[in-house]
Amino acid sequence: MSIIQVQSSKAGGSSTRADRTPFYGTRVPPEVKIMVKELKKLDKKTFRSLLTVAVSALEGADVDSKSFTDLQTNGMTEDLINIIYSGLLSTLRLALRLPQTSLKPELFKDDLKELNIPEEFIVDLASAVFGGKRTNLDASALDCRSRLPTLQNFRWRVDVGISTR
Repeated sequence: MSIIQVQSSKAGGSSTRADRTPFYGTRVPPEVKIMVKELKKLDKKTFRSLLTVAVSALEGADVDSKSFTDLQTNGMTEDLINIIYSGLLSTLRLALRLPQTSLKPELFKDDLKELNIPEEFIVDLASAVFGGKRTNLDASALDCRSRLPTLQNFRWRVDVGISTR
């Protein structure tokens, strides 16, 4: 959902400027800020592996610690992998909470560029959000959402007593 803010110029003209709110909201989540700093240390293969694990977690699959320990190579510590994984998970959740009709791929890529995410990772993130698994991700998010209690079955019975005195 985009917010458009219209401002008039003070120079007497009637120019307008349209701003929109990025997909992550008005403030960048802290885990995404930290992830962006650490992405410079990451190679593309490791990023794709972490993205695959994050997408499968959003689909409802169980993520075991073995998938993370396999990524600990070339100076990649467990803390660094956890930081990037949590940032990826938050970014994907924030992007998937908006319907596809309101979040366009071009705007999504522009928002990721504003966050200073490297270009090679932007393409992979966009394909994860707008790719073929989007319907599965939306369906699993719908199934896993928190809801208020509902009434599933209700039978109404009225007892009428007629007395004659």
